[in-house]
Amino acid sequence: MPNTSDTHRPGHRGRALAVAAATTIAACGFGESGIAPPIDRFFFPASIAVDPTGDWLYVVNSNSDLRYNAGTVVAVDLRLAREDRARADWGPCPTSAYVPPLSGPSRLCCQDFIDQLEWGNQRGSPVAYAPHLRKAPLPGVPAKSVIYQFNKGDQSAPNPNTTAILRAGDLADRATFYRHDLAFAADPTIPINPHRFLLGQPASTTASARLLVAAITRAYQDQIATFFASDGTKIIHPQPAGLFETPIAGALPEGLNFITTRYRERC
Repeated sequence: MPNTSDTHRPGHRGRALAVAAATTIAACGFGESGIAPPIDRFFFPASIAVDPTGDWLYVVNSNSDLRYNAGTVVAVDLRLAREDRARADWGPCPTSAYVPPLSGPSRLCCQDFIDQLEWGNQRGSPVAYAPHLRKAPLPGVPAKSVIYQFNKGDQSAPNPNTTAILRAGDLADRATFYRHDLAFAADPTIPINPHRFLLGQPASTTASARLLVAAITRAYQDQIATFFASDGTKIIHPQPAGLFETPIAGALPEGLNFITTRYRERC
């Protein structure tokens, strides 16, 4: 990890970072007009690649929270990063009680950089906002009536991410858990990724799969319609009842729970 704020050497701030090109390739290009992205830092990094020589690391900044008008690709000079890591005058990282002196530049090490990056990115994360829906409403804002639907083995919205949101907002009692593993066991011809079932995603070629996915879609939509019609006071158990847990039974899922049976067939 490069030290991106090398304050020990004037004139070399962020010396290991260099911009290869500001681009929207593989990054979100929709954002606020007029707010150009910074070219010397990471924000919502989405992917990385090392060039064949091993001298450069390319990081795609995704702009996922739309704070800027584009994403970027940043190139990190790994040779300079290695030089920084080899320096003997860095010493150990400061402890949590460390207070930067006012008389000199602040010390920034890898641990600090990662902590600041993670906290900074939370402003675009639903985990940061979930507590304010019901558990700890913001001043002057009433608690919300909430319904949360999610799928076991969702490959687009992985279960651990949903678990983090539900745990942060204390919303497990408002969550309906669709058991895609049970539906797939009943009919292995249905799609292995249930993410778009709520929207009535077309199923595979078999008639049985189309009928099953249609039933799951209607169940989801009936539950949502009832919730809105009751002004958020009623959450019904979707039918077929055996494919849904309302609320989720047992512990929140920590694993991905992906169905991988047919991956070999798709390659």
